[in-house]
Amino acid sequence: MKKTTLLLVAMLAFIVANAQEKPKTNAPVKTSMKVEELMKGITKHISKNYKDFKPVEAYKIDTKGVTSYEVIIEKDSNRQDIYYDKDGKFIRKDVEKKAPEAKPKSTPAKTKTPPKTNNTVKSDTTKQAH
Repeated sequence: MKKTTLLLVAMLAFIVANAQEKPKTNAPVKTSMKVEELMKGITKHISKNYKDFKPVEAYKIDTKGVTSYEVIIEKDSNRQDIYYDKDGKFIRKDVEKKAPEAKPKSTPAKTKTPPKTNNTVKSDTTKQAH
């Protein structure tokens, strides 16, 4: 009887241990890629619609088996994220806000002192008696 109980407990423990599923992640998988590896349709769209912008980063994104692409383009300090579907068709763009530029420290305003003059008023303090 002890062997049977022990065997049942061991089997139950094995079943419970193997029945736990790995947690499912719905987070997209973002993989870096070279800008040169982008589809011609993507690079053509960028050169036509974002003149003077240069692609600086590219990513392949897999979300639940759906592939898309993110391309970060830049012109001066202006950066934009552009998204394309698996066929290289434009989806949307996100404009990154520029960080506020640091303002130079203001120096306290100099107070102007009036120029010195020799125009002193002499008061007559002597009284004449009548």
